Amino acid sequence: MKLTHYERKKSNELNDELINQLFQIMDEYYLNTDKNEFFKDLQQKDTILILYDINNIPVGFTTWVTKQFSFSGIQGKYVYSGDTVIKKEASGSLLLPIAWGKSMLSILDSLGENEKLYWLLTTKGFRTYRYLSVFYKEFYPSPIKEIKSLKLSCEYISKELFSNL
Repeated sequence: MKLTHYERKKSNELNDELINQLFQIMDEYYLNTDKNEFFKDLQQKDTILILYDINNIPVGFTTWVTKQFSFSGIQGKYVYSGDTVIKKEASGSLLLPIAWGKSMLSILDSLGENEKLYWLLTTKGFRTYRYLSVFYKEFYPSPIKEIKSLKLSCEYISKELFSNL
């Protein structure tokens, strides 16, 4: 299956038909999905990146939220990525990493001179984890070395996001 294009949408720009199409993709690849929980999660993200095939049918997506933060003298933004799912027959395409990279570059362009961009990635598998070394020179946890400032920033951001858990 050939992926031909992508679009970034805000969660409030999604219509019911598109939400249903995205949920069907998610439901096909994950157990115990709940449409209400899926919709609630979409509403908590500020960006949904949708991948399309040649017939303009969604075949995959990823979501994220971008937030400003200030911690221990570090100013910047962090991106917390949510679900990413691509239909099996569309996997292997470079469209997702290209679209993700362009999206992160647009966020980088919005940063102030001394601000940094962090990506908080939660992943269930090693394939997604490998993207850290593609898009970042330094990351935590790293098999090469531990950078204390990254560890502390990651812990701060995680507490901010998940303090209710």
